[in-house]
Amino acid sequence: MTVCSGCKVNYCLNSCCYFAKKEVYEDEAIELGLENIIIKGDKYLLKPKHEGFSACIFLDEEEGKCTVYEKRPTICSIYDCQGDSRIDLMFQEVMFISKKDKKR
Repeated sequence: MTVCSGCKVNYCLNSCCYFAKKEVYEDEAIELGLENIIIKGDKYLLKPKHEGFSACIFLDEEEGKCTVYEKRPTICSIYDCQGDSRIDLMFQEVMFISKKDKKR
């Protein structure tokens, strides 16, 4: 599990770290390094690790930890998974991908 403000569900697998197109503030984008950011117009979005369904570039998937936790973006630090129905769906997708990757 990601060390966050406390997982609100019985499972996690860093599901929120797989949400696409997380927008960050310009100053956060600069601090995190623009090479880790997708700029679309006036929006700054965290890059995924890979094309398609993928974790945030800053998630160490083996350790289950955010590599920039101390300076993680506001969107990550204020996120609360409690009551977010996307977590269940994302968890299922992460489990599916994880099982598929282990078979390779």
